[in-house]
Amino acid sequence: MDKGKIFRDLHSSIFVMPNPWDVGTTKLLA
Repeated sequence: MDKGKIFRDLHSSIFVMPNPWDVGTTKLLA
């Protein structure tokens, strides 16, 4: 698993489509 890629994918989806799931996941990864 490429954590950097996952984080970038989640990070861009937050800007494109802010989802509670994405926000929660980034908080867990942060």
